[in-house]
Amino acid sequence: MPGETDYAPPVDEIVTLIPALRAFARTWRRHPPDVDALVEQTLRHALDNPEDYDPGCGMRAWLLSIMRRASSQPYRPGVEADGDPQHRRSRTERQRRIAEAVDALPEPLREVVILVEVLRLPHGEAAAICGCSTATLRDRLAQAERQLLERSGAGLSEVQAGE
Repeated sequence: MPGETDYAPPVDEIVTLIPALRAFARTWRRHPPDVDALVEQTLRHALDNPEDYDPGCGMRAWLLSIMRRASSQPYRPGVEADGDPQHRRSRTERQRRIAEAVDALPEPLREVVILVEVLRLPHGEAAAICGCSTATLRDRLAQAERQLLERSGAGLSEVQAGE
């Protein structure tokens, strides 16, 4: 592995975080192969650059930060998952409306909703991942709540149950 340290990331801990990585990847990618590619890119970076890990930051925050940076790199999107008729039938109408409302949020708002309401990260940790203050994060959550209520009639508490 590159780097000048003997530190090896705790693979067991990384493996337990894969579902959270997949959920967060859906912030930027809709097609399952694109989600998988972003998760794989994140994991490769983490395993290839263990010297970048700061134990004080926490493994989850570190991996989500890597993914956030990787998501800004160009990619070729696949077919939208919501375009698949079988996928649409598997959701209730309310869940679909909530998911569409979350998807329609501007990226900074969608990102905080996924981090705080779906992945259940503490506000401080989510703010660090987003590169903003806790006050800004709370403001974004409030804006997201207003927009979700307008678009779907569902608030943030229903996003947790609907995702």
